[in-house]
Amino acid sequence: MIRKPSPSADHLGVVHPSFRAMCRAWGVNHMVVTKRLRRGCSVEVALTAKSLRKLVTPRTCVDGIDHPNLMRAAAYHGISRSLAWWRIARDGQDPALALRPTKAVRMAECAEILDRWRARYYGRGAA
Repeated sequence: MIRKPSPSADHLGVVHPSFRAMCRAWGVNHMVVTKRLRRGCSVEVALTAKSLRKLVTPRTCVDGIDHPNLMRAAAYHGISRSLAWWRIARDGQDPALALRPTKAVRMAECAEILDRWRARYYGRGAA
């Protein structure tokens, strides 16, 4: 039994005979729209955005530090650029939130603080 395509409506309320027909009408590949919708984009963004990467401003300001682009900001905060993009696409996060350090980085920072505390504590006790 062959399944008929079901009608799809775009963000303007226009009903198209199928999902692919709607994508064709907007001039976007149906697989691109499908991926964008799976990543959590709205129908409007999925159909009208030229590139998801262009939705984020090229300059990124995180914690008062201005970075020229997301790649440098991610490197500064100790995460990969692909992880930052994945967080932005998955959660629709603001770049400032997407660039928070990973658990491993936070654990390393905690270990460093603990080592400094131990050195200071035991250094005073030994003297």
